[in-house]
Amino acid sequence: MDLDDNAMGLTPEQTDKILQFQDLTGIEDMSICRDVLQRHQWDLEVAIQEQLNIREGRPSVFASEARAPPVVHDHIAQQVFTDEPADGPGGMRGLFSYVVNLVVNTLSDPEVIDYINTHALFWGCSVESGEGWRVAQSVGGRRYPLLCVVCVREHRMTVVARSEGSCSPAQLLQRLRRVVADNEPHLAAARADRVEREVTAQLRAAQDEAYAESLAADQEKERRRAADRAARIQQEHDDAMRKRSEERRCQEVLEARKATAARLPPEPAPGEGTVVLLLRLPSGDRLTRRFQIEQNTQDLYDFVFSNPLSPEEFEITTNFPKRVLIRGAYNLFEAGLKDRDVLFVNDMNA
Repeated sequence: MDLDDNAMGLTPEQTDKILQFQDLTGIEDMSICRDVLQRHQWDLEVAIQEQLNIREGRPSVFASEARAPPVVHDHIAQQVFTDEPADGPGGMRGLFSYVVNLVVNTLSDPEVIDYINTHALFWGCSVESGEGWRVAQSVGGRRYPLLCVVCVREHRMTVVARSEGSCSPAQLLQRLRRVVADNEPHLAAARADRVEREVTAQLRAAQDEAYAESLAADQEKERRRAADRAARIQQEHDDAMRKRSEERRCQEVLEARKATAARLPPEPAPGEGTVVLLLRLPSGDRLTRRFQIEQNTQDLYDFVFSNPLSPEEFEITTNFPKRVLIRGAYNLFEAGLKDRDVLFVNDMNA
């Protein structure tokens, strides 16, 4: 192996890639393996992917021109059909006439075209090109035009028949039908393998899709739970803030009521120049107090506010005719109040 490697000008790394390529593709000819790897700058993954695409009947995405499918040259399984060309002047002129005859009269026949398009994937190349010459040598062609039939046998691309030399459309169809019939079990097995792979791929895709949907549903549930937790925490925080704010406000109101009660003048004794006023609160409770008739309406408002049962913001109105007593604008006499008048306290925030 070392002498062969030196003769082919290969490094140990390149030799190792050729051996891996042979194992994965089943191509036994090292020259073909080397040429394929060289064409792809010794990128093993790209070269193998191209061979798999060709075997699946897909166009290669790595090459800009047509490539021959890799084949195994199985002499035992092959059927060889040979038509001896008649000798003609000029040597290559006779070969050219057979090429023209095969292409124009045989491969262009509508029945041949329909049969090939129905049963096979067609690939052609000139032997004057490097690619065509290597393929011709790999399949053991001796006469031209050369037509090879390749099919999958035991998971490998194998040459199962060769037609060398010119032939009529009827002859070619007869040969192709015979080859297809003889290899139908292998083709059926290949189709079954393909169907099984497709079913497996579809099942895997369905499982992956179901898993993705289940995962998405679980993630959505978790997202909603997290959002609910965050909303609940925020609500609790807001409630606590409102509660503290309300407690602080209530404390401020309580302090204000105490301060108002402290500066309120003492209730006068009964006598001339005094009036007793009755005030009805929104809660239905009643307040009664005696005032000097000269006291300001502000004292009346302060008395009501100092009581814990009164609203925080309110106005005081008379019974009939209904009118609002303005805070601090005048005294009780000027407001027209008399002894035993009933006044109403109205909540401004109700």
